[in-house]
Amino acid sequence: MPFGAAEMVSNTLGGHLDMMYEEYGPTRGLIESGDLIPLLLFSDDRLAELPDVPTAKELGYDVTIGRWRGFGIKPDTNAADVETLVALFRDAAADPGYKKIEAENALQYRSEFIGPEAFKTFLDGEIATYTQIMKQLGY
Repeated sequence: MPFGAAEMVSNTLGGHLDMMYEEYGPTRGLIESGDLIPLLLFSDDRLAELPDVPTAKELGYDVTIGRWRGFGIKPDTNAADVETLVALFRDAAADPGYKKIEAENALQYRSEFIGPEAFKTFLDGEIATYTQIMKQLGY
């Protein structure tokens, strides 16, 4: 059953779900308090903060997934405006103030800025992967 993050966490803590998938940052406090027990990481490497938690690859599953975020604009947007936006987002992602907030909230894993062409290629791959999974599930 699909849940938003808040419902997923509350249903897991309430015993209505046995497990959930979430990034380390948003669950860090619940892991530190012992309310959640991390079982598996879908990253290439273990996290220094969770040295005893194996990766899926270590257990024989070639699966790495992570959260990503992107911005969309109309296809007919002026190229100069696109370049201005890309430059603003690139600078913001590299800003020391943002990097500090990112680290304080444990959101720095897999954090990278990619430009429009690379993001489109990435997004096309994500759509293909999840389309295949949904078809296998009968949707």
